[in-house]
Amino acid sequence: MKTTDIPHDFRPFYELFRKLEYKHDYSIVFDDFLSAMMNYFTPPNMDNYPVSIFDKYTKNERLLIGSMIPEILKLFHQKINSEERKWFDVFGAFYEALASRSKKSRLGQFFTPEPVVDLMTLIQSSEGEDLTGKGITISDPTCGSGRFLIAFQGHFPGNYTYGEDIDPICCKMSCINMMLHGCEGEVVQHNALNPDDYQRGWKINHNIRIYGLPSIISIEKEQSAIYQIWQNQKAKHAEEKAEAELIRTVGKQTDLFAMFDEGD
Repeated sequence: MKTTDIPHDFRPFYELFRKLEYKHDYSIVFDDFLSAMMNYFTPPNMDNYPVSIFDKYTKNERLLIGSMIPEILKLFHQKINSEERKWFDVFGAFYEALASRSKKSRLGQFFTPEPVVDLMTLIQSSEGEDLTGKGITISDPTCGSGRFLIAFQGHFPGNYTYGEDIDPICCKMSCINMMLHGCEGEVVQHNALNPDDYQRGWKINHNIRIYGLPSIISIEKEQSAIYQIWQNQKAKHAEEKAEAELIRTVGKQTDLFAMFDEGD
């Protein structure tokens, strides 16, 4: 991909990125960069991804990946501060630029345009009510890069955001996007249509109110609020189904007794 195909603001970051994609598949480089950035914001001795995934890179290439982190952080802060944006999906925007380069790309998704996201976010507030600091739960079961969640945080901070997606790269983008925007919540990688499917999960900024430090911490399903919510819904559905079956059974027995009574 030519540098001119990349949005102007991303070109300093892409100059570093392209030094790696000459030798490695660009989708794998992007995936590994996200893993490295998640590790960067993980407390000591709690890496989200094993360092062995970087064994494919030389020492200089690993240094390049490390230098890409402050470059993308600088771009994010420039966008948020200089343009007075309430939110900016830095990873989704770069992902879409990469995905557009080939029909065979393993980065095969495009996300809802920002103006539409803003509109859909604002209409969640009935009659213009300010939802800031209400402590409400916002959930997106197909979160992509987390665009709707960070938009809600941008317009109405002080709530809890929960993202779910089956795609591992999307989950990584959501984790970092939410962390950078100050969201407090969770991301789970799973099929949201299957309550028993839990692949990975992360708490986002779980300790930010205590220590003031952004963080992404890997969690097991027993620690996941999303998993517990789906399990509770599953149990409730099973209970309602059993109750309905009992009512049908009793109804059939009542009809049978009525037939005997008529015979008498």
